Amino acid sequence: MFQWTQSSVIIQIRLTAALILVFYTATHFLNHALGLFSIDAMEVGRHYFLLFWRNTVLQFLFPLALFLHVSSVLLRLMFHRNWNFSTREKVKIFTGLSIPFFLLLHIASTRLEWWMHGFNDTYSYYLYFNFKGVGIFLLLAMTILIWTHAYLGLTDILRLKTWYERYRTTFAVVFTAIPVLGLSGVISAAMQVHRLAKDSQWLARVAEIHGNPQIAQSTQYFYYSVLIASLVGLLVLLYFTRTMVLRQVAKKLSITVTYTDGRQIRIAPDTTLLDASLMNHIEHAHVCGGNGRCSTCRVRVLSGAENLSLPEARETALLTKVQAEKDVRLACQTKVKGDVKIALLIPPHKATPAGAAQLLKPHTRSDGAEKQVVVFFSDLKGFTSFSEHKLPYDIVFVLNQYFRSMGKIIEEHGGFIDKFIGDGIMAVFGLTSDIHSAAQNALKASFKMQAKLQEINNFLIEEVTNPLQVRIGLHAGTAIVGEMGYGTAMQITAIGDVVNTASRMEHANKKTGTWLLFSENVATLAGASTDAIKFRARVQLRGKSDTLQVFGIPRDVNFTEPNLWP
Repeated sequence: MFQWTQSSVIIQIRLTAALILVFYTATHFLNHALGLFSIDAMEVGRHYFLLFWRNTVLQFLFPLALFLHVSSVLLRLMFHRNWNFSTREKVKIFTGLSIPFFLLLHIASTRLEWWMHGFNDTYSYYLYFNFKGVGIFLLLAMTILIWTHAYLGLTDILRLKTWYERYRTTFAVVFTAIPVLGLSGVISAAMQVHRLAKDSQWLARVAEIHGNPQIAQSTQYFYYSVLIASLVGLLVLLYFTRTMVLRQVAKKLSITVTYTDGRQIRIAPDTTLLDASLMNHIEHAHVCGGNGRCSTCRVRVLSGAENLSLPEARETALLTKVQAEKDVRLACQTKVKGDVKIALLIPPHKATPAGAAQLLKPHTRSDGAEKQVVVFFSDLKGFTSFSEHKLPYDIVFVLNQYFRSMGKIIEEHGGFIDKFIGDGIMAVFGLTSDIHSAAQNALKASFKMQAKLQEINNFLIEEVTNPLQVRIGLHAGTAIVGEMGYGTAMQITAIGDVVNTASRMEHANKKTGTWLLFSENVATLAGASTDAIKFRARVQLRGKSDTLQVFGIPRDVNFTEPNLWP
């Protein structure tokens, strides 16, 4: 039913139009901000602003973008089968629907008067004739609505980028500063204008240049009434159209969708798999609102693949990015034409922006893949005896200090934290890089962790009787990487002999008197010169029949990083 409203082309049009509107609004606010200097500075900025936005070629860009964005959103909203929106989506919809009632009034008093009657809507003119009484509150409400809506829309896209988390605070501060500066500039300029208006000659000059204010006000209300009436009429028409179409669809529930837990639902043809689940109150992970960006809604088709719509470019590109198998489809993009049986692949608890960003990485495959990786295991020496004499609060405090510092180092060096095991850490290097870089990064991270541990010991000197000591084991090889577990315990992990070997190397530090043991293949892959290594031996690990060549760094109070890459 009207699935074209969520097609890749419409989504791209809506996104492009939204970006144009955000750029227009941001430049408008920055022009307002010049009012912090003077009304003359605002007018100079306005000259260049209009030079871009009201020239012969681009003067229709803003109205066109506004029309395309609003109309595409309304069509999607009115003909979307499922209205079970998240709180975030509800806020975005509310702000989006509220904006036109304020924005159209503003447009009627500026652009339309300029376009239809030639009024030169300078800042002096607008601030004197329109910025009285409730004017400031209308502008404040419009600013909050527009910028909140823009923030939610932009972050819906950005939060699916793995790099966004690092810059989220900076983005929020800069994004908030733009309208705050704009409003401050308008208020400052309005105060200046009303001081200047005490000069009858200045006021006469402003009125003479800009025409009759009574005509301006009457035309402003006329345009506003027509535009609002058109908008309300469109909403009413779309709502009644939606009601009639849904009634017709309800009579055509001829298709059965079966889930692996035995549940079966009846739906109408051309319903997407995601809508099918949500309309029938089945939890189905989805972060991007069904826009085909996050991959969290993907399913495995167990039977009836021939009864599904063919994947379009957007779906194909995303499934290729996450290296999905041929029988995996995006539920939000896949329309059902006949009976089908599916398995939901992503647990609903993983339907978070951070989780979705991780899932978009090629290594986070639910079906598993073989990959050359470096496996890292660490453990805190003597922590068990330490915890016997401490309160639970103290233990948690110390561990959190340790995990926070070490986890940050691992991630900064491209490592993926697989799990925390008591006071130990398992991490995997090489999921997003080649094996040579992974080996180098694993060694560098280990050395940096040892140096950081000395800082932690100094910080916790009153909390721990004996300084904390870390033991680390590193081994490289082929592992099977994938999402494993069940229900809420599903997570990305690595399994294989390389994992067992790295774990046993960490334990072997006890016998060798070292804090770091890494295998010969780690050294070779990292291109490390082992001449500076003080400890080397062939060791027989528990459960292994063959010996393994290893290199190690002896425990030393005054640790200095060896020069492995001279």
